[in-house]
Amino acid sequence: MDQNCQVENKVSQNKSFFLLLSELIDTFSSMQNKKSQELIFNSLEKVADYFDVEEIFIVRINLTEKVWEYAFNNKYQHESKYHKAYPFGTLPWIEEKVIADTKIALSNINDLPVEARVEKETFNKFGLKSLIVEPLMGKQSLVKGCIGLSSYHDFRNWSEENAIQLNIIGAVLVSAYERDILRKEQDEKERFFAMLNKFRQIALESISFSDALQRISQTIFEISGADTCGFGIWDSARKEVQSVAAFGTYSQEFLSKKFVSEGPLITTEVLSTGKPLVFEDVSKEEYKKYQVLRNVIVKSVIVLPLIASDVKMGSIFISYNSPHKFSSKEIDFFGQMAEQVTLALQKIKLWEDSQHHYQELHTLTEISSALRNAQSLAEIPEVVSASVMDLCGVDNIAFIFLESEKGSRTQFFYGKNWSELSPREFYARFACIDGVIKTGSITVCKPEQDSILSSGSPEQEVICIPLRAHDQVLGVICAQTSNIQDKKKQGVLSAVTDLIANAAFRQSLMDNLNLQLEVLRTTKLQLFQSRKLAAIGELVAGIAHELNNPLTTISLSAELLQRQSSSVQERYDLGKIVAESRRAAGIIRGLLDFARQRTFEPQSVDLNAVLQSSVDLIGYELSRADITCTVNLDANLPTTIADPYQIKQVFVNLLTNAIQAIKKIEQPREIRIRSEFGVSKFYGQAGNETKYLRFIIEDNGPGISPIILPKVFDPFFTTKEEGEGTGLGLSVCHGIVSEHKGHIWAENQVQKGARFIMEIPFKKPPVGTVKQKRTSNYSIGKSVSILIVEDEVNVLDILQRALMRNGYSTVGALNGIEALKQLEEQKFDLVMCDMRMPGMGGIEFYHEIEKQYPWLVGRFIFMSGDAVSEGNQRFLKIAGASLLYKPFELDTLMEVVNNKLNSEDKFLFTDPI
Repeated sequence: MDQNCQVENKVSQNKSFFLLLSELIDTFSSMQNKKSQELIFNSLEKVADYFDVEEIFIVRINLTEKVWEYAFNNKYQHESKYHKAYPFGTLPWIEEKVIADTKIALSNINDLPVEARVEKETFNKFGLKSLIVEPLMGKQSLVKGCIGLSSYHDFRNWSEENAIQLNIIGAVLVSAYERDILRKEQDEKERFFAMLNKFRQIALESISFSDALQRISQTIFEISGADTCGFGIWDSARKEVQSVAAFGTYSQEFLSKKFVSEGPLITTEVLSTGKPLVFEDVSKEEYKKYQVLRNVIVKSVIVLPLIASDVKMGSIFISYNSPHKFSSKEIDFFGQMAEQVTLALQKIKLWEDSQHHYQELHTLTEISSALRNAQSLAEIPEVVSASVMDLCGVDNIAFIFLESEKGSRTQFFYGKNWSELSPREFYARFACIDGVIKTGSITVCKPEQDSILSSGSPEQEVICIPLRAHDQVLGVICAQTSNIQDKKKQGVLSAVTDLIANAAFRQSLMDNLNLQLEVLRTTKLQLFQSRKLAAIGELVAGIAHELNNPLTTISLSAELLQRQSSSVQERYDLGKIVAESRRAAGIIRGLLDFARQRTFEPQSVDLNAVLQSSVDLIGYELSRADITCTVNLDANLPTTIADPYQIKQVFVNLLTNAIQAIKKIEQPREIRIRSEFGVSKFYGQAGNETKYLRFIIEDNGPGISPIILPKVFDPFFTTKEEGEGTGLGLSVCHGIVSEHKGHIWAENQVQKGARFIMEIPFKKPPVGTVKQKRTSNYSIGKSVSILIVEDEVNVLDILQRALMRNGYSTVGALNGIEALKQLEEQKFDLVMCDMRMPGMGGIEFYHEIEKQYPWLVGRFIFMSGDAVSEGNQRFLKIAGASLLYKPFELDTLMEVVNNKLNSEDKFLFTDPI
């Protein structure tokens, strides 16, 4: 009977177990999308009822995070159906058994071994009496853990059957966990492949690298469930990280650059280690060094490196506004995602680079074509500046070309901050340009400390690349860009510079060829002009000789009468005759100087006097054209070293041009002339401390058209009608001033009329070169005999009378032959001879004296009424003979004679009166 009852009970128990098992299997088979956690909680209560225990639990071991994840049901506690996580070490002995898949069956907790002291104390504390634990044995072996029963009221004698049934139930329950895991893995795979497809689509559709980054950041935001996602891209040229794209709640804060650039660079760290940085709680003390994390609102951040084939691209920032625990699988997923993002970005970057390279080649081809078609050096920057700025990402650019012949520079400026700059301002900002030209090396130039833009911001650095061709530095290109250290950008700019340098070299060759052709043409015309001037010079010289002889007679006669007369009125009238004679002589001398072709002969000179004599020379033209000429000369203008005859030619040409410009306009007709002394005002001469003598000639005419203003000094350029001029006048002026190392330029006045400015550099004359006015303190000769050789009877007569009045004995001769006869008859102390005489000329007569009477060569004075040729001047210097220019003053005559007799001055050229 008892045996039958036991059998029936056994059958009943088995039936109940199978019913429970069947119900559990049905429950988990139909779980579909329900959460396994909820189903397991509900099932635990049924299992506890079946075994008639107060508590049942199921435990999963998380080896990665080293925690126990408990799900349990306690009939008598409020925390039934509760999930908890305990760290490893809470129950060490049981942990060891469970990890080793060892079964535990304790009818009495006190039977725990000594090494389970922690467990015994814990269980006794809660009143636990019996415990049975079975390892979880899933089909997939995806979950490691255990299932257990606890009895708090009585000591249970756990049977083998209890253990088997509990093990079977554990296998059913763990299948729910495994199914959850498999489903999550499948979801992750699907999400991963969806992400890959999305990235591939972005790579195909994106129009630029930045566009791709923005779209990828949005995709990551949607896939990750984060609150903000952004990219920090590494700029190798600038050695800095740039926030280039972001999406989410705090995208604007991210793009403010603070998120990636403040404090130690997070991007730099992940790129150097190749590992992600995980910040589950940014407020932790250990993250204090990352100051940026303390300045943002987010709570959790993961930063992943973007590295492809050792190329460090940057990082991905994924942040959460609330605390977020990153699981190892999530970190792995983000890592794989970062790899795929890197590959996608690499493809986009390669495509963008190839497109950019193609565009570069296309632009370089266009630049090369434009350079080939350029017609002048000035046209080169005009045709290529926009293309160069666009190709190289340049904000401002300057083209500086050297003119080796003139030692000057031509410069062109482009860009929003440079287009209005003057050369003076530019060179003041970048004083290093001279060094670049000297070394011929690419240089990054820092601006001067006080260089401020019109916007108020400081001037930026520039890269200066010399224009080199055929071992010559032809100039410099200066470019200003926000990424000046970018080697790739520098390479493109260097390539463009090479093209421009070769074009400039070709253009300089062409310009030189044109210049040579122009020189040939100029030389031909100048030869004609020279012959014409030579003929005019001969004519003027003859006229001057014929005029100066009577002027000498008139002047000396008037002076003698003036000194003899006792009448005040007579002396006054005679003084006017002397003054007018001097004036007439000055006009003749001016004509002689202007008509005569001279080589460059610098000497100590008062340029104010040269200017005034030039005005006097054209005084008749001014009067005839009814032009008012105002002369305002600086009384403190110093004497300098210059060629007075060439400078006079410049003054006369400029004044003649001014007269021609205004003689046909309505009254008033005005020419204003002034002189100044100071630093140069020439365009582009900033910082030059050399002092200049400056002469300004202004008129109130129509001015000069801006179109032709740059050409006025070109040879053969003229606005006059055919036959009125050769176009060489201003060109000759430019050549003369350039030979003096000075400047000459033209400009229009603000009101009306043209202004010509000439600057001659001040050169202090050597000591002793400035002529001092001689006094007339001479002693009257006693028994001194003077031979006067002069073909003009009246001149001979007045000279004899003038010298005899001063105590000298004189003998006259009308030619050289007659003079030689006089020398045979008597001895003379001094010889005065006209240079230009019929038959035997003055120089020929001198050579005869040199042969026959050598003691007289040191007492020989020449006289001349016209210009003395360069050959004759050289002869006079070698011979040591003195020269009196006709007409001369009585005091000058006596001074030269007296000095010769006293041997104080063996060689003297007098100034004409």
